[in-house]
Amino acid sequence: MNKQYYVLEMNNFTEEEAQDFLNTVFHDAKWGTKQGMALSHLTEKGVRDLKQHVFKEEPQ
Repeated sequence: MNKQYYVLEMNNFTEEEAQDFLNTVFHDAKWGTKQGMALSHLTEKGVRDLKQHVFKEEPQ
């Protein structure tokens, strides 16, 4: 299985607005056999931790 990870930054959305938006966008998506996706919610601290520990960037 080939996994790919993306980070989507959404500005000026409440958590509920973001979820509603994503539900609308992916509502009619056509998935192939065994294809799918999962969404994970990250806080700003979570993004900083990813950058520092996974991508090895210096904290800003």
